[in-house]
Order: sequence, then C-alpha cells, then structure tokens
Amino acid sequence: DGRDFVEEIARVYGYPRIPAIYPAAISPRPTDTVLRWEDRLKTIIAGAGYTEVYSYSFVSRELLQKNGYQDLPVLAVLNPLSTDLEVMRPTLLPSLIQVVVENQERARSQYLFEVAHSYHPRVGDLPEERLRLSVAVLGSAQAWKEVKGLIEHVSEELGLTGVRVTRLEQDAHWHPGRSFEVWLGETCIGKAGELHPHFAEALKVEGTLALAEIDLGPVFARATTNPGYVPVSTYPDVRRDLAIVVTATTSVEVLTKTMKTASTILTDVEWFETYTGKGMEEGKKSVAFHLTFQSNERTLEAKEVDEAMQLIEQALQAEWGAVRR
Repeated sequence: DGRDFVEEIARVYGYPRIPAIYPAAISPRPTDTVLRWEDRLKTIIAGAGYTEVYSYSFVSRELLQKNGYQDLPVLAVLNPLSTDLEVMRPTLLPSLIQVVVENQERARSQYLFEVAHSYHPRVGDLPEERLRLSVAVLGSAQAWKEVKGLIEHVSEELGLTGVRVTRLEQDAHWHPGRSFEVWLGETCIGKAGELHPHFAEALKVEGTLALAEIDLGPVFARATTNPGYVPVSTYPDVRRDLAIVVTATTSVEVLTKTMKTASTILTDVEWFETYTGKGMEEGKKSVAFHLTFQSNERTLEAKEVDEAMQLIEQALQAEWGAVRR
C-alpha cells in the first residue's frame, strides 16, 4: 500500500538523511506554566520528606463548622451524593486535618501536603478557583517551626525574594505566639503555625499539629529558576554573639530587621536561644543571636566590628528598649 511505498523511498534515500522533527500537525503542545511550577513545587516538598495526599474537593458543612469555618461563603452542590459532599471546600485545611486524624492511630508522626484548588462564589460570574498549598506536621513539639522551615526552603528553591513572616495573634484558628502570616512583598499569601488547642481538642487531634495554607497564585507569578547571584566574598568573616533582654512580646523578626539596618557590614543574623526562666524579670525575655560581619572590599579590623556592635546595641535600645545581657 501507500505506506510501504513511502517506506521504500525512505530506505533508498537513507533514514539518517531524514531530519528528526515532528510534523507540525502532531507537535506536542508546550506544558502549561502553572503545571510546570506545580510539579516543581511537589518535587521540592516531597524531597523534604513530606507525603502528598489527595482529598475530595467536596466537604460537609459539619466539617467546616468543626474547624470554625462555618461563616465562609461556600458553593453548594445541587444534588450531592451525601451530606459529606454537599459543598465545595473554601479552604484545604479541614480536609487535611481529617486525613491526619483518621491516620493518627497508625502514624503518630505525619508530614503531609496537598496542592489543590479552593472554591469561592462570585456574584454574576463563574466561581473563583484558587490554587493552594496546604501542609500538616503532626507529632513534633517544634512542629510549627518545621512548617516555617519548609516555607523558607520552598521560597529559596523557587527563587523567591521578599518572603517574610509576621506574628499572628488575633485569629481563633491558630495558637497565639506559635503562628504567623506569610508575606510575599506587600501581599499576604497565607497563614501557618500550630492549630489552636480549642480546635485540636474538638477535632480529637492527638499530639501537636502544625499547619500551613499558602496561595500559590502570587508564588508562581514571581517564582524563577534563575535567581540572582551574589559573589562570595574572598575576605574572612568575623562572628560575634549578642544576648539582649527585651519585653516578652518583642519578636525576633523585628530585632533582626533593626540590627541589619543599623550596620552595613552585618551580613547575617542567626537566632539561637530565647530564655524566660529563673532570674529573668517577669514580662521580659533574653534573646541571643550569632552575628556575622564581612566586607567584600577588605579584611575587617576588630575596631570596625566593635563600632558596628555598638551601633547595633544603640539601635536596639532606641527602638525596643533592649539591654545587653
């Protein structure tokens, strides 16, 4: 037939002389950008030791109420198969918490995540879908710090700049003092931290549970595989420790920002201890940092570092009433 004839021509002409290209009619389409970033994100989180879960986009009103989300606007299904699947979920967290609770008898330690859409009604238009990341860590006393560390790891791997956290204290769903908002530039992209004990008890969570829910729209819009490169200084760094006493409500974040603003040769601030025990005045805490000083132009002299330390202490005292311990 015709195919045999074409094959014979190709054989005589020589297969190596035929270019290896797809015909235009069947060329593969380029992969959607969001899907590529979604795959990249899943690979990063799985590489950090987390297990991906898949849960229904439908939830019950009862589940939302148990989690304190009964006031969120929802999309109701006209003919639900059951009351467990009667509305489209406006947040991923109730579903993820349910997975944790159902598996906690078999797995006391859980590191889970899900990437999926949440659904939100809009007047006179199609419903809004938001691609989100939800994370759960169960069983670790420092679970909320592990979640924070994962967010920082993902931010670095996606080449994001301007990611910061601020303390979250006035949200009934989250533990005050162990939860925070996540910001990308001037946009709040989510919340994270330890589940409030009230909801942990009501949902029968056994152990400490930390969560995060991040809006991926702004994240993928600013993600890059080509982050900027800063050359490593060829000059040695100088490290000093600093312990200060401040009011108990002063966050490490604001102290770090003040220190970095105070000195141009301060290149890194690393918190390593907070103490509120015996010998500390009530309402106060001691916070200790490792400070790193370095120049790209010369080897720093001890006098320069001493002057920088003095400027930092003065700035901390002026802004936060800090006293060196």
